[in-house]
Amino acid sequence: MPEYDVIVIGSGIGGRSAAIEAQKHRLSVAVFDYVRRTPCGNSWLVGGNSINAGDIPTKLFYKASQFYSARKEASKLGLTLQINGQTFKWVPFMNNVQLFCHTLAMSQQALLHESGINFHNGYVSFLDRSTVQTTGFGIIKNKYRAQIFILATGTQPTIPKEIFGYEYAITSDDIFSLKKCPAKVLIVGCSSTSVECAGFLRLIGVSVTIVVDSQPLKNVDDDCACRIIEHLDLLGVKILWKYKVERIEEVTDRIDLRPTTRILGSQVDHLQANLKNYFSTKRTFDGSQAFRDTMGSTASTQPKFKEFVFRPRKVFLRKVSNKEERASFSAEWSQHPRLNRIKQKMLPIIIDTYEVVMFAQGRAPRVYDMGLRELNVVLDSDGKVVANNHDETGCESIYAIGDVVSGRPGLSSVAAKCGKLLIGRLFNNNDEIVNYDFVPRVILSPIKYSYAGLTEKEAIKIYGYYQIEVYERSFRPLSWKILKTNKSATCYAKMVSVERSMGEDRVVGLHYIGPLADEIIQGFELVLKLGVDRKTINDMITVYPSDAIIFSRLSPRSKLLD
Repeated sequence: MPEYDVIVIGSGIGGRSAAIEAQKHRLSVAVFDYVRRTPCGNSWLVGGNSINAGDIPTKLFYKASQFYSARKEASKLGLTLQINGQTFKWVPFMNNVQLFCHTLAMSQQALLHESGINFHNGYVSFLDRSTVQTTGFGIIKNKYRAQIFILATGTQPTIPKEIFGYEYAITSDDIFSLKKCPAKVLIVGCSSTSVECAGFLRLIGVSVTIVVDSQPLKNVDDDCACRIIEHLDLLGVKILWKYKVERIEEVTDRIDLRPTTRILGSQVDHLQANLKNYFSTKRTFDGSQAFRDTMGSTASTQPKFKEFVFRPRKVFLRKVSNKEERASFSAEWSQHPRLNRIKQKMLPIIIDTYEVVMFAQGRAPRVYDMGLRELNVVLDSDGKVVANNHDETGCESIYAIGDVVSGRPGLSSVAAKCGKLLIGRLFNNNDEIVNYDFVPRVILSPIKYSYAGLTEKEAIKIYGYYQIEVYERSFRPLSWKILKTNKSATCYAKMVSVERSMGEDRVVGLHYIGPLADEIIQGFELVLKLGVDRKTINDMITVYPSDAIIFSRLSPRSKLLD
């Protein structure tokens, strides 16, 4: 039986970081990874979600859509480009994206090999606290022993199995590998993933609809979330506010998928009268089987998958009930004044046809059927591993890092830092742990949003309403003024500060919506960690002209320029 000092389960950036750091201590290290195929047949070996279906392809799609949508602006700078009749070339671009991601994944596998780290393609289950076994369809069952196990399996998107016809839907794991450009897309849920996908699809000319069935962009500042949704609405993304998908049917007849949404008018009464006939055939769903349904029946059975077929999907949606609204939306979101600007005719039932239905509501941890509970590893209600700040679980030989851990942000940079520091604590007498207080984040919506630190609501909850001061400003970036586009003040900066002695305001949160948001917020993370006050930021000598200068020109909320 092969034995190692450390076995890392998961080859994403967190797992690779831990494995490479452990190898530097001259430990014998092995990395195991096995990703089940999606219903469309997509899978990968090395690199995790970030390289194959997450950060990297999202960034590539974002850049491509920005270039494509901005081609008309070139003439305003005196450049002449042939733009008439040009359409987005989906197939060659998709091939380039897949080639780039595949090459990057293979380079990561080569790096592991060159570092003396063994890579095994197998789904791992625990036999005891020091022994694991690889399982899965077509995989030879082998046993391995180790002193330390590090769970870095990450999460994967899910599709609710209680929805009739869920097998006709896809997730973000598949959107980056479609064989052709869809004409009309329905995105269910208003998470950061759905906002990003809706944005780049719309900018290349796809008709996009978002179904908001629960509070959008959770853990994001409310003001910023509203502005992101408003901007999508301005771009032509249709927002179906407070609706739920009840049924999906595949249509074999040819249907015109023009970029319009058909909302039933005269048929509403008929559908209401026959509502039971339409929705009574929903699949029964046992909540205790959530992870089994998400991950497949068992690791040893052959996964079912098929190539995605571009056929129209007829989708039945209904307005959420008052009880569902109270459970899914906070009072602030239900009556938010900014979202009331989005005009929508609220009908009890909507039926429309889409070429692609994508779910982007939530993610499930990849730890099902690993035998963790038998080893006293605690899982929360979502199936995520419960670990302390030192990444320790209920079993002394098993550690967990990344977003497979309950309450951890799903960020590649955080997972990488966790893996490196964990090895330092285990083998280098280092007590340093990850500080999650001011982690910078970005959402690649068409108008980028990035932030570091606390949201306004979080700051109020921690420090109290009367100890919080908010400074903010809406503005137009210089590049927009030059091109004379986007005349409305869509971009936005916000500073959340806490009063302390001597009249100083310590900054605890910074939020920015606008071009280069991810690059701008990176430097301000250090500002938050050092506990800088607002006056220090106002006294900065800024680079002119630049967009980041806005943080030194913010006004108290009562003087907001809209």
